[in-house]
Amino acid sequence: SPRASYTGTCGTCLVSIQAGADLVDPPGRVEKAALAKQRRPPRWRWSCRCNVGVGNTGGSIVVQLRPQANYEDERAKGVRGTSR
Repeated sequence: SPRASYTGTCGTCLVSIQAGADLVDPPGRVEKAALAKQRRPPRWRWSCRCNVGVGNTGGSIVVQLRPQANYEDERAKGVRGTSR
């Protein structure tokens, strides 16, 4: 779906906002608490809860898919990263 669901909680859709973070809405209470508990960087978001362009007039955004692939413990689970 091209729209965020705003209800996901599994955390498997991690993305890293590499550029254009000002074009993304802030994380909600559930997402923010879960990512903090996992000690994820502030630029990491759950894509299912992330809405791009709210209240903005335009710009560019760079998103890295599966940023956790940069961590050895995650690579051992078979996670691979991608940038778009």
